[in-house]
Amino acid sequence: MSKQHQESLNQYQTTLAEHVASGDKLFQAHTLTDIGFTYSQMGNTDEAFAHYQQAIGLYRELGEREGEALVLNNIGKTHANVGNRDEALTYYEQALQIRKDIADKRGQATTLNNIGGVYALKGGDKRKALTYFEEALPILTELDDKAGQAITLANIAASYKAIGEARKSAAITKRLRDLEKQIRDEQKRAKKAEKLDKS
Repeated sequence: MSKQHQESLNQYQTTLAEHVASGDKLFQAHTLTDIGFTYSQMGNTDEAFAHYQQAIGLYRELGEREGEALVLNNIGKTHANVGNRDEALTYYEQALQIRKDIADKRGQATTLNNIGGVYALKGGDKRKALTYFEEALPILTELDDKAGQAITLANIAASYKAIGEARKSAAITKRLRDLEKQIRDEQKRAKKAEKLDKS
């Protein structure tokens, strides 16, 4: 365990104890989610799942569907990280359904990309991966999330390449390069504006 992870866990445990003492269930759920995420980053899946399940129980009790979807997505990601594809898809699909129900567009795009990512793994169904990536892209475009669009375009290009559609892959890669240039130009303009503000 890294020193940074240990410090984070100590801090979260202190915060959790405070929220338990005050009876604030929503913040208990948030903190349990943070603890689960930290354990997941450390590769300690058992502790991650245990804390995520506690968090989900509280979110459900409170009717906090956004929090519930976030934890389901995180559980899916933890399963994906250790190669449990079927379990990952089960949790991702549950998260996606809630995110559609509550019209959480950004969350939907994230989970669609995550599901696509599972199908894009070695031995997975690359065509199915493509359908999820292509469903995520217009949502990210609507949200004007250029970084998210860039990741998704890269996923789409890789999927086309994997199924032997080199021409389509090249066309998507060109779109990606154009978008990356746009992002760089925007960053340069922002830095320039920042310098002018300080001068």
